[in-house]
Amino acid sequence: MASAGSLKEALVLAGGLGRRLSRISGDRPKYLLEINGVPLIMYPMLTLYGVGVERFVVVVAEAFLDSMRRRLSPIERLATVEYVANPKPELENGYSLRIGADVMGEVFIATVADHLYTGGLVLDLVETRLGDAAAIICGDPAPLYVDIGEATKILASGEGKLLLIGKGLSSYTHIDTGLFIFRRSGVLAAGHLELLSKSNISSFLQGISKEDSVIVATTWNHLWIDIDTPTDLERLFSVARKVLDSVSKEVLSLID
Repeated sequence: MASAGSLKEALVLAGGLGRRLSRISGDRPKYLLEINGVPLIMYPMLTLYGVGVERFVVVVAEAFLDSMRRRLSPIERLATVEYVANPKPELENGYSLRIGADVMGEVFIATVADHLYTGGLVLDLVETRLGDAAAIICGDPAPLYVDIGEATKILASGEGKLLLIGKGLSSYTHIDTGLFIFRRSGVLAAGHLELLSKSNISSFLQGISKEDSVIVATTWNHLWIDIDTPTDLERLFSVARKVLDSVSKEVLSLID
C-alpha cells in the first residue's frame, strides 16, 4: 500500500464514554468493543499504520486508561503508542482534540476511534494539499453504508473550502468521515481554546472557518462506516459486511 508521505503521526480520539452502545459494550468503553475478536479502536489504528503512520497518541478517559493500554499492546509492538488521559470524558470531543494536540507535531492526522475505513480513504485525505489552511476534513459525497440522518453533513464551496458543517444541514455536498488533518498551531491558537473546550470538532471547524481556511478533501469509492449505535453494529454484520471484510483483509494480518 502507498505511504502517507511525511504524515507519520496520528491522534486517536477515544476520550468519551460511548454511552449509546452501552447496551452492548456494558461497562467497557465502546472503543474496546470486540469485532471479530479485535477491539474497535484497533481498526482505524491499523489502517493508519498500514499507510505509514509510526506514532499514535490516544486520548482516553482516565477511568479506562489501564484497560486501553492492555488491549492496544499488539499495536505497541508495531508503532509508538502514547496515551493522554482525559479527566473530563463527559465533554465533547473538541476537548479531546485540545488536550491531544498539545503533544503532537505541527501537522498531524486525527481520527475518531469508532469508524472503520480502508486505506484508500486515508490516502485521499493526505494527498490533499494543506497549504496555509488550519485543517482538512475528509468528506464523502456518496457514502454507501452510513445512516445519513445521523451523519454529520458538510457543505463545501466549489473550491473545496468548508462553508457549513452539522447534522441538521438540509443542503450538503459531503458526509464527514471522521478523519482529519490539523495544524497544531491552528488548534491551540489562543482564540480557539475556549471554543474547543465546550464544543465538538464539527462546531470547532465551523467556528474557525470564519477566520481560517478549512479544506474539504473529497474521497470517492472507498468503504467506511461509523459505529455509534447498536443499529450501526447490526448494519456492519449485515448490509455493510463488505466494509468489515475489506478493512479486515487490509489490516488484521499486521497483528497475526
